[in-house]
Amino acid sequence: MNASLLSYNELIRQLSSAQADIAVFKSVGEIVRQGQLPDSPELLTHYLEIGRCYAANKSKSLQIKIYTSILDTLLDTICDHCIAVQWRQLCLDNCYRPLSILETLVISDQEKNHLQQQYYKLSALSHYFYQ
Repeated sequence: MNASLLSYNELIRQLSSAQADIAVFKSVGEIVRQGQLPDSPELLTHYLEIGRCYAANKSKSLQIKIYTSILDTLLDTICDHCIAVQWRQLCLDNCYRPLSILETLVISDQEKNHLQQQYYKLSALSHYFYQ
């Protein structure tokens, strides 16, 4: 019975840790999206690293959703003219990171189509906002 209690306690610890990871990931993503610290490029690096750690050991489909979410955050940021230009440019310059990870994850035709849509979105938005 003691072994069951330990595994239950471990499960609870892992669940609360996972929820904390989600909260940190979303909070930092919101700070990135709002461009609150435009003179802190390390924040963007930190966000991308948190996303990588959060996606680790998740199913492939969940990883694809996480990296797509990161890319969407970056794209939404570059489109927001209320955010400092240098922050928007930094986000644009780092869009390749989630895209390159997505490239390693896709296998099926549907996933490849999803990736192609992400490339198209980046191409269209970057040309529109940075001509």
